[in-house]
Amino acid sequence: MRLLTIGAFARAARLSPKALRLYDELGLLRPAAVDGGSGYRFYRGAGQCSRL
Repeated sequence: MRLLTIGAFARAARLSPKALRLYDELGLLRPAAVDGGSGYRFYRGAGQCSRL
């Protein structure tokens, strides 16, 4: 399964990357993966969008 960058996922979900970071912090919408070195968040496509 292809993972989307936070920016691509934000556009698809019509949210800002800042909102996605807040949702992650609050435990509402966790990323599918987080890069250990950079902390960059990656999301699944439509499957995670449908949770919104």
